[in-house]
Amino acid sequence: MPTPRFIPLTLAEFEELAARYTFSRRITALHMHHTWRPRHRDYAGHATIVGMWRYHTQEKGWSDIAQHATIAPDGTIWTGRSWDLPPASSVGHNGNSLAGPFMFEIIGDFDAGQDRLEGKQRESVIGVIVAIQRRHGLGPETLRFHRDLGSPKTCPGQGIEFAGFVEACRGAHAAAPASTRRRAVRGRGAAARKDEERSPFGDAEDAVASAMLAMRERARAKLSAESAEDDHAEGMRAARIEWDGGGVERAPVAVRGGDAPLDPAMFGLLRRHVVNLTQGVFSSSGIFQTSRADVDAMFDEHMTQALDQAKQAGHPLRLVIFAHGGLVSEAAGLGIAARQVDWWRRNGVYPIHFVWETGLGPTIAQLLKQAAARMPGALSRDPFDWTSDPLVEVAARALGGEKVWGGMKWSASRASEPGGGARYVAERLARFCGAHGASVQVHAVGHSAGSIFHSHFVPAALTAGVARFETLQLLAPAVRLDSFLERLGPQVGKGNAIAALTMYTMARDWERRDSVAGIYRKSLLYLVSRALEPNGETPILGLEESVRDNAACRALFGLGTPAAGAATVVWSKSEASEGRHASRSSTHGGFDEDVPTMHSIVRRVLGVGDLDSIEAFTPDARSRSLDEDAWPPELQWVTRVGGAPSAAAAVSPGVADEASPATAPGGPLEGTGARVALCVGIDEYASAPLEGCVNDATRWKRTLERAGFTDVQLLTNGEATRDGMLAALDKLIQGRRPGDVVVFQYSGHGTHLPDVDGDEDDSEDEALCPVDLDQGRFLIDDDLREVLTRVPDGVNLTCFFDCCHSGTVTRLVRPGPVAAAAGVRGGPARKRYLRATDAMIDAHRAFRKGRPVGRGRSGRRALGGVLPDMREMVFTACRADQVAFESDGQGDFTRLVTELLSDRVPDESYAEFHARILRAFGSGARQEPQLNCADASRALRLLRPF
Repeated sequence: MPTPRFIPLTLAEFEELAARYTFSRRITALHMHHTWRPRHRDYAGHATIVGMWRYHTQEKGWSDIAQHATIAPDGTIWTGRSWDLPPASSVGHNGNSLAGPFMFEIIGDFDAGQDRLEGKQRESVIGVIVAIQRRHGLGPETLRFHRDLGSPKTCPGQGIEFAGFVEACRGAHAAAPASTRRRAVRGRGAAARKDEERSPFGDAEDAVASAMLAMRERARAKLSAESAEDDHAEGMRAARIEWDGGGVERAPVAVRGGDAPLDPAMFGLLRRHVVNLTQGVFSSSGIFQTSRADVDAMFDEHMTQALDQAKQAGHPLRLVIFAHGGLVSEAAGLGIAARQVDWWRRNGVYPIHFVWETGLGPTIAQLLKQAAARMPGALSRDPFDWTSDPLVEVAARALGGEKVWGGMKWSASRASEPGGGARYVAERLARFCGAHGASVQVHAVGHSAGSIFHSHFVPAALTAGVARFETLQLLAPAVRLDSFLERLGPQVGKGNAIAALTMYTMARDWERRDSVAGIYRKSLLYLVSRALEPNGETPILGLEESVRDNAACRALFGLGTPAAGAATVVWSKSEASEGRHASRSSTHGGFDEDVPTMHSIVRRVLGVGDLDSIEAFTPDARSRSLDEDAWPPELQWVTRVGGAPSAAAAVSPGVADEASPATAPGGPLEGTGARVALCVGIDEYASAPLEGCVNDATRWKRTLERAGFTDVQLLTNGEATRDGMLAALDKLIQGRRPGDVVVFQYSGHGTHLPDVDGDEDDSEDEALCPVDLDQGRFLIDDDLREVLTRVPDGVNLTCFFDCCHSGTVTRLVRPGPVAAAAGVRGGPARKRYLRATDAMIDAHRAFRKGRPVGRGRSGRRALGGVLPDMREMVFTACRADQVAFESDGQGDFTRLVTELLSDRVPDESYAEFHARILRAFGSGARQEPQLNCADASRALRLLRPF
């Protein structure tokens, strides 16, 4: 394999990098190691770092160098493993791709009598710790020595005393006020803006830019099966991860589907209904914590009040114990609870949601991606039962799928064992029921692996003294058939402990039509049966063939026998769309968002008939194809966006990168909807003219017209004023109808400005630059959001931006460092980024004074995030930390993208087209085009009607 780039940084450059870097992992702790060998006297600069990399990858068989950073004797800080990947720090303590430690090595042997940690090296070590801790809101106590992570080694050396070192870090925290470190994130300030020649990263531009690019390249590198190190494999067992440290970022969590964030008011409501567990015990860290006292308050206060209200209404208090799927993260589990709690309450039901945050969705997705990497050619063949799927199953098992799934099951069982959080809830539930008798009814609902959770919780509750569960309702249950028959089956039936059991699951043909991450072409239940359970072809309760092949199950559910069974199965998709026997989900993960299913469940809980009135369930706008909605961006897919069905098949862009041809054949732009576009190009800026933007707009107009767009408006130079652009945009979207396809293209300068209305978390607005910008008439993100949120549901709006910004039309984050460079065709290059002068800023403030600014549907926004109501697909010329270039009278991005479109729009997804754009630019390019959209939109077909 080629030798990777390792970049040397000063402490100041590292601090700048830590402030600028967009972490995809939540850092929860700092792990400190020493190398032991090499020692101080062995250090030879870059060659030493490469030597460690060779040892880790070639001798140890790991995927990369173990550490995120290496600190040399002279204080130099070398980059290492991507900060977006878990380290190989200590078995059981590595975290995963969602969260975990930042790990660094100090070059030297710091055992007694050997090297001394002092001078520049000690200063850099403390500086690295404090920079990462401050960036992630962590305290000094989140530092961990290797020897304290269960290792028999003395690492990081007997000569380093832990308590004293933590105090040194605490002093460094206190010496640097928070404002000094947040300056790099919030902006450079007025003084820096006066320096027209200063780069966005200051004097550290080249080193910081190179470091960021190197780490992003490493994050994109595939983890092959041959280099899956032992430590990382252990880290993938997310159900048993012991994350270190107590400090965790607690920014508001965006609830899936565009609902309100989980703010303190929502937390207060959820505390009455949510029990949060981590590895089976009450969660004491993370986004939401639960303690025994919280459970006591739930039963002694809130549930008692609900019981009094139920008695006044003349009916028993109905309790529903809900367990979500086992792949769901903490944030996703809380989102499910937040969406359901009010609906249950409006139907007169008191819900208790178990959020048992295993978060294994991304881990299984990554595992499948690794499996697919072994057989890219096979994934294009058909039928899947005989070609790719069996290969994926074998590879997934070989890559540790059984251990991943086993860890999740262990977490489910541990929760109901003595000392587990669910066990305590079961005991309190038994006491509550015992005190109130027939005034209380208990029901349970489990989705996917939630059935595994309930296969332990329900027996624990019965053993604790709960007399009966009135209903147990299982959605697409992933529990093994033998486990179900042993633990729950004997309890089902009138007069038994489980009075009524209902299973909602897909019929066989629908089950085989589902997919997992677009790689495995059947539902998750088949993957569980054939790759994740210890024995191949393990019967799973939710699979129709498993149920029909088992005599006990056939009898239980009354299949093929004249007499009705003790339990009921509702096969999806049912003919009925309403009533107690209705379920219409066509994906494994979609049952708890399926209106007929949820209505059927609540009717059975309430004991009402098909025609009785109930409070309607409102589903999330996105349909899930698995239990997890927090996939890495490259592994997300959709069956519905903005309420309009999509014909796109599930796609994994990661696989498409390998398997798809260099060019995709064009396809007809089917449908009868209108195809309209607006192309804007501005060269004639008074303060910083450009040369290729009008050429870009003209080229885009020709390209779109050849591709079938019948109404393409061109707006250039003097026409492209702020008012002219807004009027043209408004005209573009007026009267649009579902099935229409709309394109907005812009080539020109991008910039950022002080926020004047207080809606920006980073105190700055991002803007496109109309030709009259010198009058303060910028087109800021709020303006664009106000216009684009008026696009009707079912209309495909796609944007192409050849300028410097983050990639969404509402979050144009300022660009990062790129030095002057040749364009992709080798000619002289020019940056498309305009630094606003003080005069421009003053004009902007004067223009905005007293002027209302719309915020669209989302109101206040989080820095750099994709808005929850974002329906547009946005292609951009570069990353947030880069600059877009033009050369030879054309934007580099425009030139390559329009060549790929040619005269026919390729018949592929947005993600696949983005992958081809990246390949066209090539590795090591100065700018890396981005695709920004709601994660669910990546699999939609490029420029096709919804």
